[in-house]
Amino acid sequence: MNMDAAHALHNTSLPENLAGILDTTYNPAINSSQLPFPKRPRPSELKEHIALIFDSQGAGRLMSAAARAASDTWDAYVEGSVVPTDFLHAPIGAPYRVAEIPGKGRGMVASRDLKAGEAVLMDSPLILLVKDQMNALTFLALPEPAIHAMLLLHNNIPNNREFSRHIDIPQHRLLDYLKGVATTNAFGSRVDSDGTGVGMILLAGSLFNHSNEPNVDRRSPHVRHLCIQDGLRANL
Repeated sequence: MNMDAAHALHNTSLPENLAGILDTTYNPAINSSQLPFPKRPRPSELKEHIALIFDSQGAGRLMSAAARAASDTWDAYVEGSVVPTDFLHAPIGAPYRVAEIPGKGRGMVASRDLKAGEAVLMDSPLILLVKDQMNALTFLALPEPAIHAMLLLHNNIPNNREFSRHIDIPQHRLLDYLKGVATTNAFGSRVDSDGTGVGMILLAGSLFNHSNEPNVDRRSPHVRHLCIQDGLRANL
């Protein structure tokens, strides 16, 4: 459904406070301890970081998929040409556009009539998460531009202090905010015969607003050793 009231995006920059926290967290000259990876980690380092979190939550069998998602994110944002605001701009020919929706903020609206069953978006996650307080530590496996992109998503609990109430340092303030972003936006799924739960952070996929009469719905994701994707299809 097209929304005539939706307006084009004007400002896609980070708020000053979030930009400052991000810069400080990733600046080794300022912040010398508990840093995220300052440069692309070796595959073994990435797997070790993620394994510590997933194994502690009994989700070790998802570790390879989580490491692959993180590696793909490094490929896109560091080795490739993806920039943090790319997901806010629809590709040429896409059946949607990103707009400012009165009363709801940024969101997806149809750019043309949708056909029933049409694939509107196929999206791959920045990262996979396990459902526990420790899951926010997984974000430290990602490069700075990917974190920048996440900070552009809506956060229903911007004043969360789950980490910084213990020790108020830049990394903890960043994790506080990212935990709020994840709680607000993560897509939850059961991905194996044991019903292991996993959360996926999608960027463009998070911009579909909730509705009592939706015209798109989400179909079952595919989470495998080397393939992680999620899709939204027209539901007319």
